[in-house]
Amino acid sequence: GEDDLLTSQTFPANGLGTNGDSIEVEAGGTYAANGNNKNVKCYAGSTVAATSGAIAVSGGAWRASYRLIRTGAATQVGSGEFKAFNHTTQLIGTDSSPTNTLSSTFAIKCTGEATSDNDIVMKYIHIKQCPNGA
Repeated sequence: GEDDLLTSQTFPANGLGTNGDSIEVEAGGTYAANGNNKNVKCYAGSTVAATSGAIAVSGGAWRASYRLIRTGAATQVGSGEFKAFNHTTQLIGTDSSPTNTLSSTFAIKCTGEATSDNDIVMKYIHIKQCPNGA
């Protein structure tokens, strides 16, 4: 099943207070050296902001990044990308339209779905808050 990787981060209520405010998220980790299918999803609230899709990758590293921009009190636009580094580099782009209510907190997290425990390991997550226009 789909399991949380590391501990999810809570983005604070009213952290994106003005239209145009944004956050940038980057996360990364490694894959086990086997032929199992692996799927990484990174979320902004309940919306998938970047994903690998199910891929059979053996070993190597992965990195996901996305930007979420406030367009209203409960609307955002997002754009993300996912890269898998091994013998072949795979790049997948994702566009999203999250509807997080920004006066409340929301989770920022990555999940993994694979065949065996530790097929996907997350090493870090970094969240940067950007004021309007930055």
